Amino acid sequence: MRQVRRGRLVLGFADGSVLADGVCVYIAKDMRVGLTKAVE
Repeated sequence: MRQVRRGRLVLGFADGSVLADGVCVYIAKDMRVGLTKAVE
């Protein structure tokens, strides 16, 4: 996470990658995700 924006909706901004057997198979830049509270 490189930024979290709080408001009516909490948004997280990040870059990420997916590895399979140690090889990068996918790279995502500027992902935006809605964040919610964890349910116990």
